[in-house]
Amino acid sequence: MIQTVLLDVSGVLYQGAQAIPRAVEALTRSRSNSRQLRFLTNSTRQPMHRIMSQAYRLMQKGAPLLALASNRISLDENRQLSLDAGCFVKALEHTPGLQAQLLGKPDPGFSEPRLPLQVSNLSNPR
Repeated sequence: MIQTVLLDVSGVLYQGAQAIPRAVEALTRSRSNSRQLRFLTNSTRQPMHRIMSQAYRLMQKGAPLLALASNRISLDENRQLSLDAGCFVKALEHTPGLQAQLLGKPDPGFSEPRLPLQVSNLSNPR
């Protein structure tokens, strides 16, 4: 039986300021089935310059650069083309001797289990 559900927030539960259709019902159904919900996100509300500067300083001290995606562009909440994570990853790779480790799509290991949890697709209940 599935005990814990991991949910990405942006693009799964909401897009911009709007809830994704049926997301609220899916959350309610999961909670009523006594499932633990864990919310994840790779989005932020901090100014990008501050985030990039903090990341650069951490990498200068030996922190690895872990990236969830290498996409150059994506559609934003207004369906307009915007810079995606890959542009910022490439910028941070200018740190001498550093190359990003890709952990998300299209990395082949993305679909391999890394956590001892079962993940359910809430849009396709059984």
